[in-house]
Amino acid sequence: MINTNNKFSDDNAMSYEYLIRRAHQCGRYGVAGADADTYRSLVRNASTYYSEMEAIKNKTERKWLKNEQEMLADYMRSCGEVKGYIKTAIEKVKKDFDNQLTDEQYNELEKVEVLLISADLQKITEALIRTEKVFLDLKLYPK
Repeated sequence: MINTNNKFSDDNAMSYEYLIRRAHQCGRYGVAGADADTYRSLVRNASTYYSEMEAIKNKTERKWLKNEQEMLADYMRSCGEVKGYIKTAIEKVKKDFDNQLTDEQYNELEKVEVLLISADLQKITEALIRTEKVFLDLKLYPK
């Protein structure tokens, strides 16, 4: 079950891993991105970026030596990586399970893909929630 309580929680890391594994019907090492650590890296980079920006804004002590651009680049790279794996998983399910998807499920996956166009951690978490629901409705389970 996906946790939406803490903005920077990595509680959703296993949901992310299972989502990728559901789509590809594989184990943890069966496909690139099917690893909770990929999502944890996103959460860590988001947390670092936002906490450091808050420290700069409030003129309080910073914990990291990276400049703003480097931290933003790390965060955006992680967003791109995770959203790419989710988008690939959605495309695979749409292709492989086309005859099993209802119009409502197909439209939901299409909406999630639009949500991921300019994704941040919050939008990625929402995409996980919405995509997981469709995948579970299709009775897709990781191997």
